[in-house]
Amino acid sequence: MLKKVDARLGKISNEVAKVRNEFGSGLAAINGGLDVLIGDPLLLAQQVSNLIQAPGRALAGLASRLDAYARLAEDVFGSEAGSPALALGSASILVDHQAKVANDFHIGSLFALNAVAGSVVSTIAQPITALGGLTQIFSNRTQILAAAAAVQDQMDALVAWRDDAFAVLAGIDDASQAVDTGEAYAALLNTVAQTVGYLIQASFSAQPERALVLDRARTIIDVCAELYGTVDDKLDLLISTNNLTGDHILELPKGRRIVFYPE
Repeated sequence: MLKKVDARLGKISNEVAKVRNEFGSGLAAINGGLDVLIGDPLLLAQQVSNLIQAPGRALAGLASRLDAYARLAEDVFGSEAGSPALALGSASILVDHQAKVANDFHIGSLFALNAVAGSVVSTIAQPITALGGLTQIFSNRTQILAAAAAVQDQMDALVAWRDDAFAVLAGIDDASQAVDTGEAYAALLNTVAQTVGYLIQASFSAQPERALVLDRARTIIDVCAELYGTVDDKLDLLISTNNLTGDHILELPKGRRIVFYPE
């Protein structure tokens, strides 16, 4: 599971030196002290939580962070630990094997819960709005609503995965292996609900997205001047929000859809 975390989150944590150092130190601390930490499960779980959520506090690349957390969760869902029905297999009658499968799932659940928590941290670690408009984490209403949808989708996927897994574990001989107090799950569910509500509310103070379909080939300077009334302080916004690269920087073709955010 730690290898999966490093593979998915290592790259995005490198964008900010402080986050990179925190992530690297946390990974090394868990790997190096696992034999000792296994005797203190709560401390181990807390260190795993801190490790996974650390990259969520990076200032840049929100979309890439949300994608990385979603892929980490998918990695857990698709792993042997995350698939108790497959892991039980023909050895399902062996009590020791059942205990291992259940234990592996609970470990996977810890990592999956924190993957969703990492997405929550990514969206609310910095203020969304300030006097005069948005801060750097979002630039428009569409981005805010997309982030809210991404967090909710990840939570929905987690709920479905856990429900399926617990249904399988309920059928093993030692029913205690399937026990889950639900405290962590309930806390995350509540946090996600509040986060999504907060993002939707914040979106109302953001600029709405509008679009223009070009009726002829035009330059980005010409289009920027028409849509924003200025070029110097809006050209980068036009380029970034429309993913303009290469030839489009020189000329926008007829029929190209351009989004903009009027004040």
